[in-house]
Amino acid sequence: PEVYGCIIFGILCFAALISYEKRVEMRGGDPILAYSLLRNHMFQRTLIIGLLSGGLLAAVIFIPSYVEQYLGVPAAKAG
Repeated sequence: PEVYGCIIFGILCFAALISYEKRVEMRGGDPILAYSLLRNHMFQRTLIIGLLSGGLLAAVIFIPSYVEQYLGVPAAKAG
């Protein structure tokens, strides 16, 4: 229940950040990440590969730890 509120809040904050960064870039400012880069297909692919790599790393590291600590499975069986 509390997690859903945090997820919604995070999504709203992310949307506000993107909106703000677009305005900064349109006014000729220096945004954190140039919004125009997101239109570059190679950059999009790189972001997707990074996201997938992070997911794989999380699965390899955090899932065995979760199984061991919270489900009580011995370390040899948890991975």
